[in-house]
Amino acid sequence: MASYHMCSMAFTVSFSSKIFLFTSWYSDSQFALICLMLDETLTSFFRSSMALVEEATRNADGSNCITFVPRTTEKTYIKVINGSGCWSFVGMQLTEGVQELSLKIPGCMVRGTVAHEFIHALGFWHEQSRPDRDEFIEVVWDKISEANRHNFNKYSTDLVDLLDLPYDYGSVMHYGDKGFSIDGSKTIVVKQPGATIGQRVNLSPIDDQEIRKYYGCN
Repeated sequence: MASYHMCSMAFTVSFSSKIFLFTSWYSDSQFALICLMLDETLTSFFRSSMALVEEATRNADGSNCITFVPRTTEKTYIKVINGSGCWSFVGMQLTEGVQELSLKIPGCMVRGTVAHEFIHALGFWHEQSRPDRDEFIEVVWDKISEANRHNFNKYSTDLVDLLDLPYDYGSVMHYGDKGFSIDGSKTIVVKQPGATIGQRVNLSPIDDQEIRKYYGCN
């Protein structure tokens, strides 16, 4: 597989779909190379978290679809901060400059949560933001504060591409059933009996398919 030499994204550590924006990070027809810089004290943890994405999306020949490598002098990159919570912009927002991604210590220090935020940065919204979500879940709006309702926005097909893949209750990008609840009650009710949502352990098979399809991996 030919290497891709222009790093488009980097992470420095200074210590919110799978629906797609128009802007992905640079990639060739084989894979996306993502540059990063890690704080030495957290290198092992972040590497294991990023490995969830790398390993789940690995090509049949053993090469990576998504690769995280050390940043050197790239002008466009992501800076991971110990910010106000766990959040990321979706997709590449700048043609040049610093794009922040927040992983608050210690609350965001869960491998699946770190992977979740990096997947946002790769260009993916939350699963429950899909335009077809009302067929699969019900959002209980009166259990969500006004300030947090934007987290449950639904986006139209004019803005997103579902890549012809189905709704995924098991996605690492799906909220749990009590996300942003004002009183501990459910804010999302699934319509498929027995379906569970909100796991932060691994990428689901459909997460894998969507990333690979979006970035043109084999």
